Amino acid sequence: VFAVPGAIDRPSSQGCNELIRTGATLVTSGSQILDELAQLPLEAQSTPPLHPPAAPHEPSGLTAEEQQVLTHLGSEEQSIDQIMEASGLPAATVSS
Repeated sequence: VFAVPGAIDRPSSQGCNELIRTGATLVTSGSQILDELAQLPLEAQSTPPLHPPAAPHEPSGLTAEEQQVLTHLGSEEQSIDQIMEASGLPAATVSS
């Protein structure tokens, strides 16, 4: 835990100052935090996220044509022409 010290006479600094008093690492710049983190073993630096990304959900209430366009969208950039070719839908439908 890192904490930036605050003025001892300010109520808003009590939390940070208490953390430092009980063992948090006192820092005064972001570079000090980066220096500390660089000293950690590589395994400790690559811990899994606390909240893994949620799986994408399918939107509800789509028309058949909207569903068809969605089905042909991938993770790569595509032009309208590519989507039209893959879906068989006209330009007006794909671009709307």
